[in-house]
Amino acid sequence: MRRMHQFQDLGEPMPSLEILTNPDNVFAAFVALVCFFTILTIVTPMFGRTSLEARLKSVSTRREELRRKSREALAGTQGASLRQTDAGLYKKVVTACSSRRLLEDPKVAEKLAQAGFRGPRPVSSFYFFRFVLPFAFAAATAFYLFLINGFGCRP
Repeated sequence: MRRMHQFQDLGEPMPSLEILTNPDNVFAAFVALVCFFTILTIVTPMFGRTSLEARLKSVSTRREELRRKSREALAGTQGASLRQTDAGLYKKVVTACSSRRLLEDPKVAEKLAQAGFRGPRPVSSFYFFRFVLPFAFAAATAFYLFLINGFGCRP
């Protein structure tokens, strides 16, 4: 009796569906694609022309335009300032629960500013969600455990 091998002899042609589903061929194709895209990622910037000066000029022009519009808008309103104020729902909840004092972290405003969130609104939003989300996740977990999963017990 002839012993069956995992791999076929080189002389026998493989059926086309077996070629596509053979794990060795799938892995080899995946590695080839990854290598191709890696080389493409590395080589593409070498062939592209750099338009850094043009981009910097367009950014500068756009910045000046936005600054001019902002100044015009401020000049048109009475008593306007560049400072942001926070009088929204998040601020009301944070002050009512005094969660800013309870959850205070001395570097929150600095870290939010580093992330691009400046002013009092992002700080109030952060403290609001830091206070509310544990309760929301607890409610969602209880809903799942008691109503949907039922602790895996059968009725």
